Amino acid sequence: MSRLTREMFCLMEGRHVHPSTLYPGGVGTVATVQLFTDYLVRLMKYVEFMKRVVPLHDDLFDFFYEALPGYEEVGRRRVLLGCWGSFQNPDVCDFRYETMGEWGKSMYVTPGIVVDGELITTDLVDINLGIRILLGSSFYEDWEGADLFVTKDPLGNPIDARHPWNQITRPKPQKRDLAGKYTWVMSPRWLDRRTGSHLALDTGGGPLARLWVTALAGKVDIGYVKSTGKSVKIRLPRTASLPETEMKWTIPK
Repeated sequence: MSRLTREMFCLMEGRHVHPSTLYPGGVGTVATVQLFTDYLVRLMKYVEFMKRVVPLHDDLFDFFYEALPGYEEVGRRRVLLGCWGSFQNPDVCDFRYETMGEWGKSMYVTPGIVVDGELITTDLVDINLGIRILLGSSFYEDWEGADLFVTKDPLGNPIDARHPWNQITRPKPQKRDLAGKYTWVMSPRWLDRRTGSHLALDTGGGPLARLWVTALAGKVDIGYVKSTGKSVKIRLPRTASLPETEMKWTIPK
């Protein structure tokens, strides 16, 4: 089944996994009826597979919870999530910074920040303004006090010296000290203006932040995907051997 998804990727984007036909403004793929048919055939096979594999996973984890008391506590920590949004609404999005808050909230995956389970904002401008790059334990000199590249954004909001737009790279190689400086990696954070805390958000290389923010925001309703404020409902169409199916992702306890 994973081969099917690679084939779908190759049809639309060229090489897998690094796309070769994606360019600024579109794709180099020739969008023929045959191409979309080839893609759709594979997609529907995968949709049918999802109808079987999601209940299978639910069953599997129910078994883990029953057989291993305490297993549900694995990974428990503060819920700190950052989502930049995804899947633009073409009727609203013009990619201008001045209207970014508006077209961000119209995305089909809602942008937002979740702190300790509470949705703090869904405004991409607020999200952007809160981003900070801290030195942490990295081998770089501080740029605090240097001339700023950007003092205000296009909306007139002040830009912090620690915002990525003002970052200056000043390498300072030194002996590794595990109690001090030991890495070439700086520390990206998000400033929670309510508390002044610099939060290490999980922006997620996966769907957790996207689903969590979208569920809480309750903004998405495009017929087959609907956000309820505490869950995301996804309706899959009828496939070769299985009927139309509605699945629901609910925010974890």
